[in-house]
Amino acid sequence: MVLCGGAIALGRGVGTLGPQSLQDVGRQLLPKLDTQSQANRLARDVRVEQLAVAGSRFTYAIGKLTLWSVDEGRITSDGQAALKAGDVRHIAIANPDLAPYGVAARETLQSLELLDFLKPKIVMGQNIGQTHSMVATGNAQLGFVALSAVLSPREKSKGSRWDVPQNLFTPIRQDAVLLNAGAKNEAAIAFMKFLKTPDARTVIERYGYDSEIPHELTEYVRVRKFYDYDEHSRVGAKHGEFVTDEICDRFCVLGNAEQASAKLKELEAIGVDQFNIYLMTHGQEEDLAAYGRDIIPSF
Repeated sequence: MVLCGGAIALGRGVGTLGPQSLQDVGRQLLPKLDTQSQANRLARDVRVEQLAVAGSRFTYAIGKLTLWSVDEGRITSDGQAALKAGDVRHIAIANPDLAPYGVAARETLQSLELLDFLKPKIVMGQNIGQTHSMVATGNAQLGFVALSAVLSPREKSKGSRWDVPQNLFTPIRQDAVLLNAGAKNEAAIAFMKFLKTPDARTVIERYGYDSEIPHELTEYVRVRKFYDYDEHSRVGAKHGEFVTDEICDRFCVLGNAEQASAKLKELEAIGVDQFNIYLMTHGQEEDLAAYGRDIIPSF
């Protein structure tokens, strides 16, 4: 992972991070992180938290697991049928003791009640990259791999796949923190803020990761393409139906100064750290004065 002046990305990834690496986090490059056991994960998290600005850690992406084969016709929308097919000799997964995607694969098979049935066919890679290679070369007819690797431009064999539903395994969270060494580093702070922007999330999701943006908000943004700026901010605008009462309740700040402050604190508590004030209708000067006098000083 790239270290940007004190901001580091933490993940249930595919490399190793030892104590010496943590002592040298001020360098420009940081290895990807690995977990060998729950105890190691806990110890790693404790070490990172000691070096990080309190409260700066957040999940910027969630890894997606997919059942993949280079055979275009092998996997359909019924992933279980592909797993139970009689001609399957080898099913590749990453070693659950070493790789988070291996943990996710094992949890998936347990959720499907297929782990014991398929054990004789399971072959393990030491990490998710090795597991991907086992499937890509055909040494395993199919395997549980990272969706990001299948969608990578470097992967020429798109084959067939079944994206594993998230409810079958524990989310594979990719976290970021701001290190104490970079607490005042403008580039690091800007990088952390960028990871929370729609532009960053678009790239993250394009390459096979998920985000924690509420579905209601992404759906709202998706249909926003029908917005008619000729009727911008007008009461009764034809395009207004896509802004539902639920959207307003969840994402808008309405009411008097006390109600606005309470809503902003609620949003702040779930990770929102940037707000904009739009003054487009009557009472603009009064509204701005209220924010400056009664709302902003409480943050």
